[in-house]
Amino acid sequence: MENKKIIIALAGNPNTGKTTIFNALTGLHHKVGNYPGVTVEKKVGERRYKDYEIIIYDLPGIYSLTAYSIDEMVARDFIINEKPDIIVNVLDSNNIERNLYLCMQFQELNIPIVGALNLTDEAERKGIIIDEKKLSDILRIPLVKTVGVKNIGLENLLDKVIEVVEQGSTHFNASYGAELEIEIKDIIKILENDKEFIEKYPIRWFAIKLLEKDKKAFEILESHKNKDKLKIMLNDKIKKIERHFGRDAEIVVTEQRYAYIHGAVLESVSRKPIFQSDITETIDKIVLNKILSLPIFIFIMWAIFQLTFKVGEYPIQWLESFFNWFGRIIGSLLPEGLLNSLLVDGIIAGVGGVFSFVPLIVILFLFISILEDTGYMSRIAFIMDKILHIFGLHGQSFLPMILGFGCSVPAVMAARTLKSAKDRIITILIIPFMSCGAKLPVHILLAGAFFPNSQANAVIAIYVI
Repeated sequence: MENKKIIIALAGNPNTGKTTIFNALTGLHHKVGNYPGVTVEKKVGERRYKDYEIIIYDLPGIYSLTAYSIDEMVARDFIINEKPDIIVNVLDSNNIERNLYLCMQFQELNIPIVGALNLTDEAERKGIIIDEKKLSDILRIPLVKTVGVKNIGLENLLDKVIEVVEQGSTHFNASYGAELEIEIKDIIKILENDKEFIEKYPIRWFAIKLLEKDKKAFEILESHKNKDKLKIMLNDKIKKIERHFGRDAEIVVTEQRYAYIHGAVLESVSRKPIFQSDITETIDKIVLNKILSLPIFIFIMWAIFQLTFKVGEYPIQWLESFFNWFGRIIGSLLPEGLLNSLLVDGIIAGVGGVFSFVPLIVILFLFISILEDTGYMSRIAFIMDKILHIFGLHGQSFLPMILGFGCSVPAVMAARTLKSAKDRIITILIIPFMSCGAKLPVHILLAGAFFPNSQANAVIAIYVI
């Protein structure tokens, strides 16, 4: 008997453990490529479970379906165009209210959803207790508690996916308030006049996107047979909403979503008092302090360079000794002449001179990876936001720029995460000015030649400048 097939779109905010769950579900049975026309990574995996062949697409981590960034456009286009059988929305239980915002938008797409309440062990340690049954009843979405890194709850998640696909979920639309719902229904009535159009796009989701003044939605609207009538209507309705609420229509829709989420969380999530101070919050109070944050950052970068040179002295000496010894051995085996000079003074001395600086590069990148793993990199982006705004950049540009200290290629690729096309282009143009790993040996060589007693300070001065 041939296995039945289920196509899952695995989606969620960044840093919710989505990729951990994807890897745990698919094991080695996944492949990596790019989505057509963009450089955003696409992961596709397979899992045979019970009588089903389950195809899992790991979508880029996103915060909304508004399509400001390439990642958001890719995720949105995949769900709308490919029409997966079900969306598995991975939610961070520590930040459930923020994560449910994306979940509400998935609901508007009229595709079955199962929520994975991930990182529940961390949440419980912080005193956050989620009543998943009550929250599930309010949102009308099946929820399963999981801990991806420990493979806890993943089979329950697959069981729930199969159950929802087999039964076919009765779709539920959350109410965004009487004022908005009237306008949404009026737009839907006209959209429904074009049958070909409503077969391609989720009708309620599209109506809401039009009220949010989504640029991509207005581009799609051009293919509707009643586009002129809709544009006139939308102009009136958006003005009416903005007059009534006194705010931009997009903000109004966002507030209504969060109002619904807040009510749901209030009824289903409780917090036990934890008397032990949260280490992360304590550290944040120091490293994100208005006065101390920048001096701390400069000190950390200075300390990294100092440690890089102090620790790197030993392997550099070992490598220099090895290449000197190796050069002497080769030189003693060959007669004096061009070949001897080429091998000893040219190849061995040249390679040795460059290779002896590799330990410094390795140590430097080790420290940078530690900063990234501890979450300090994202805090640097927050700290640097005001400074970078002077140059017309977002604080998030700092992360690709830091990567530029390693290599410009991954740094340029990292710029795709920036929301604005303008920010992406400016950041990409600036990245080549960062002192990449290939330039570091030259800086170190010059610093050693001209500043033998303060190499670290000379190199950090180059980086600061």
